[in-house]
Amino acid sequence: MANKLVKSELMYAVLENNIKEVETLLNQGVDVNFQDALGYTALMHTVELNYKPIAQLLIDHGADVNIKNNVGFSPLMHAVYFSQDKNLAKFLLDNKANPNDAFTLAVIKQNEDLIKLLIEYNTDINSKDPFTGKTALMWSLYFYYTTYLGYIPLDFAFHQCFSYIILETYFPSLWHDREKQLKFMSFLFQQNSINVNTIDNYGYNALIIATKLDNKYFSRYNVKTHILKDKLEKLDNNSKEYKTIKYELDELTYSPDLVKFFLDQKNYTFDLNYKNSLNSNPLIYTIKYYNPYLIKLFLNYKQDTYTIDINNLKDSNGINILRRSILDEDIETVKQILQYKYHTYNIDLYSEDKRGRNIIIEAIESDSLEILNLILNYKKETITIDLNKKYNIFLSNNDTFITTALISAMETRNTEIVKLILNYKSEFIILDVNATDNFNGTALIYASEENKVDMVKLILDYKSDIITVDINRKLNTIEYTALLFAVINNNLDIVKLLFNYKSDIITVDINQTQKVTRFERIPKNRTLILIAAMNNNTEIIDLLLNYKSEQITFDLNMPDVSNMIALLWAIKNNNIDIVNSLLNYKHDTYTIDINFIGPYNQTALIWAVKNNNTAIVKALLNYKTTVDINFRDKYDKSALSWAIGNQNTEIIELLLSYQKDNYIIDLNYLDKNQDNYLILATKTNNVKIVQLILNYRVKDYIININSQDKHGKTALIYAIEKNNIDIVKALLNYKQQIIDINLQDHNKSNALMYSISKNNFDIVKMLLNYNYTIDLDIKNSNGRTALMIASKKNNIDIVNLILNYTIKPNIDAQDFYGYTALIITTRKNNIEAVKALLDHNANKSIKDNYFHTALDYAKELKISKLIKFLS
Repeated sequence: MANKLVKSELMYAVLENNIKEVETLLNQGVDVNFQDALGYTALMHTVELNYKPIAQLLIDHGADVNIKNNVGFSPLMHAVYFSQDKNLAKFLLDNKANPNDAFTLAVIKQNEDLIKLLIEYNTDINSKDPFTGKTALMWSLYFYYTTYLGYIPLDFAFHQCFSYIILETYFPSLWHDREKQLKFMSFLFQQNSINVNTIDNYGYNALIIATKLDNKYFSRYNVKTHILKDKLEKLDNNSKEYKTIKYELDELTYSPDLVKFFLDQKNYTFDLNYKNSLNSNPLIYTIKYYNPYLIKLFLNYKQDTYTIDINNLKDSNGINILRRSILDEDIETVKQILQYKYHTYNIDLYSEDKRGRNIIIEAIESDSLEILNLILNYKKETITIDLNKKYNIFLSNNDTFITTALISAMETRNTEIVKLILNYKSEFIILDVNATDNFNGTALIYASEENKVDMVKLILDYKSDIITVDINRKLNTIEYTALLFAVINNNLDIVKLLFNYKSDIITVDINQTQKVTRFERIPKNRTLILIAAMNNNTEIIDLLLNYKSEQITFDLNMPDVSNMIALLWAIKNNNIDIVNSLLNYKHDTYTIDINFIGPYNQTALIWAVKNNNTAIVKALLNYKTTVDINFRDKYDKSALSWAIGNQNTEIIELLLSYQKDNYIIDLNYLDKNQDNYLILATKTNNVKIVQLILNYRVKDYIININSQDKHGKTALIYAIEKNNIDIVKALLNYKQQIIDINLQDHNKSNALMYSISKNNFDIVKMLLNYNYTIDLDIKNSNGRTALMIASKKNNIDIVNLILNYTIKPNIDAQDFYGYTALIITTRKNNIEAVKALLDHNANKSIKDNYFHTALDYAKELKISKLIKFLS
């Protein structure tokens, strides 16, 4: 404990500048190199305080001049970095301090006196600073572009990122500062001992740093350049302002100061192939920044003695500099790289990145004819590119995609690129046009998928005398062919090309199906004919049906997943031409299921009738097999039901006149609403349709004219409701069956009651004159007879018709309220009707449920004439 206190006393004595106390303590044998918690020694404190006599005393007693504190600073480094005292630094150097530790710090501080001093003491100019591992040459590069770096705090975390902060901070240096740095760097280069390829703690060497700094400088000037270019586009080329700006723009032409300065050092060879752990390299970085000036400098560097390994200069994604240039569509750089050491260096065009992509594929997919031409013509006298080679491309989802040059060319949709691939050294190279990717897809399939007629033709015509294209090849899983894509895409031209391709020896598979959609994998199960019909393409339908028809037979009855056949699609699209083509297909040997039941349980005839297409209905009815006209869909409607609803008399006539194989239409069929065809026709209020139904004469078929619907109403009642006297006449004139006028609906009303309610005298008269005995005493749900309803309607003419009917009504009948016809007419103040009823012996004394007679109501109304009649 005592010894520890003595040691601390030495430091206190130094801090108090008490040389006598220091000497006394040293003579007592204290530890002169004792370090405190921060690693400081007494000598370090004397250097910080510039107490030279004490420092000399400490050194004389064995103080270590090269000892370092916790952050790696020696006494000399303190002297150079903090006090920047040349004499103090010289004092330490004279006492054997290591000059190498402090050299980079002197450069960082830009202290020329200290730099010169350290050089005089044979410092190692390749020494690195203790924080970033950078040399004096590296630091000079930063000072070339920046004039102020500021104070470097002595904490470890800051030092770790210090070099990056320098790179991202821009303080423009003055020209005299640049000249000073160039002069200093020139001095360093003059020292034969300098190592220009030394790397710092982050894997950067001086040339990489110079490249980055030059490119950053260039990118800043590019901002202004673009502004000037935008201005120029708006000016007249001959104007004064244009010339001024143009001159300024030309002045901004980039000059790669640092890199050029470096590469001009003839005594040194810079390692242009060096890459750090981040795959950073001067040429890779330069191409990334599209800097043509630096690219040219690098590619021309010492070509006689040094070779840039272009094939292995790859970034972190494995993309080499040629591929990067192609990706950036930098044609000039591509040219320069391909010309690099043309006679002595071979560029590997098959070099792949981490995803398996190579230069050939990249050139094709660049969609640039000029770039692809450059690649294909590279050393064409000695190098032949294998365009049949298959490449494994690794996708982001870890799947692998296998492709060829031709398939990749197809995916560009650029016909000229496809031509280049097909014509490559065509005099002695045969391209495998049937090569497949991992989906079993060929160039032909993809050309057809993309609707590229010209590409399809190029492939089919390719060396057709010696090559046969596999036109029936199918994609894996979904089994799409070139023809299937052509039909789906509605591309008549491609279909023709495929059908005409070597037709004497090749048969196209036309019975294939589209099982699922291309990407969603939705089930479809559509034949080519069905797809063409769905697409409403008459020409493709005819091509398919006529293709080698003597050998091939289509199954036209095959439905898709929605239960549609080709005929139904044609009818849905109202295409009579396609309908006729399908119906006439191999008429003598093939039969279409004309009664096929499709969606909504509807047949072809129902679809045609629904669409009001008379021509298609005729075509269907004329087909060789019997059409089931009585068939009903999910709505319980037949073709005739739909025709009546559409009021299409022409189609109704066609249906009613259909007599193939003695076919009978069941006109008395009751649908779910208990409607027969006559009721449906009457509801349309179309007398012509009603007459057509009534005129149906097949095998003495009798229409049930008295049929009642779910409301108990007959056709006659509906005709009366619509006040259509012509339909009433037509119904009454039907000779095959007597109309039961007494039939009551669910409200117990009959036809006569409805006609009276409508106040239609003519219809009432027609009904009363009809060859049928009407029961005039029938009551409705309110207990009223026809006479009561007529009395309530206040219609004297109808009242008289009823009173004079052959069979006399019960004139005194009462309703639910006890009213008689006389009471009703009295309440209505119809004097004529009251007189008529009294003339037919109506009972005046009958009382209603309220014990009133007709006279009571007359008195209530105070009508003297009525009172007189009824008294």
